[in-house]
Amino acid sequence: MRTTLFLVPAVALAAGLALTGCSSSSSTAGSTPSASSSTAASPKCVDGAMTVTGTAHSKINITTECDTVTVTATGAIISLPDTKTVDITGSKNTVTIDSATAITATGSDNVVFYGAAAKPKVTDSGSGNTIGQR
Repeated sequence: MRTTLFLVPAVALAAGLALTGCSSSSSTAGSTPSASSSTAASPKCVDGAMTVTGTAHSKINITTECDTVTVTATGAIISLPDTKTVDITGSKNTVTIDSATAITATGSDNVVFYGAAAKPKVTDSGSGNTIGQR
């Protein structure tokens, strides 16, 4: 009987010590997962140019205006503010642009919408792209 009474606390102590190694230093109890895993970081406009990268299902909302924006993402959903030139070299993206002077698509299977009253100059040398006013 004494062996059993000593064994139970020893097993409980060992289990508690083992589980202590499994805990993290930050508390996540009660926290809600954020959308950051599906939202890409916003790129910076440097010297009037910006490159937007992303992977499938990334949601990228650019709020900073930039003269030239190059989209090299694949399968992303991208929103752009007013810009002069948008170059889309990626594939399978959905790109919404407030307004642009020129849109060039060399990638494939992109869907591009622009919202300005004035139609931008559109050059589509890619394949399967859809470019039009929303």
